[in-house]
Amino acid sequence: MSAEVRISKWLLVWLFLLAICAFCINYNIETASISLNSPLISNNLALNVIGGVMTGLMAVLLEKLYSYYLNKKAVRTFLWLRARLLYGMIYTLSRSVEQVIINPAVSPFNNMFGDLIRIINNISLEIYNTDYSLFWPNELLKAHKGFQIHDYMKIKLSMDGFIIYDLAISEFSLDENQYKMNLLEQHRNQMVSSIPDMRSERH
Repeated sequence: MSAEVRISKWLLVWLFLLAICAFCINYNIETASISLNSPLISNNLALNVIGGVMTGLMAVLLEKLYSYYLNKKAVRTFLWLRARLLYGMIYTLSRSVEQVIINPAVSPFNNMFGDLIRIINNISLEIYNTDYSLFWPNELLKAHKGFQIHDYMKIKLSMDGFIIYDLAISEFSLDENQYKMNLLEQHRNQMVSSIPDMRSERH
């Protein structure tokens, strides 16, 4: 959308300048202030050229404005749906954390928040990369710019903290599994070492 807005503004500027030129040429035709009636150029030729250029620019401008109108509705709907989904995922994550904190019976497990973190990161990145631009700013545009400048980085840093938490749980699980393996190994060694003693007792 930003490209359409930028191109449309430039087209409006050029149409305005060409309109001034057409007015000056028409004024010159009426008053004959400057004589342009030569074999190479005349007032009528200049007016026809400017009129043709203005017609082409007007056609491009209308196409850009129509495309802008369609994209504006689609992007606005996309941002609203993504923002709603992002809020829901963050709320779900916060409730999961509360359950872990207030309920000691809930034991942490490997990749406990991994799926939610990935979804939140993907949605926030989609909102951040959305090209939303208007001719005149409104509340949604201000909110989107604020998200790009401030909120996106806050969410990313928060999710990085949860990733560190998940990594700590993974390391704890590895240490716990290693401890269990060591116990099993010790028990197996004890059983193996006791076999000769049992044989000696038979004799």
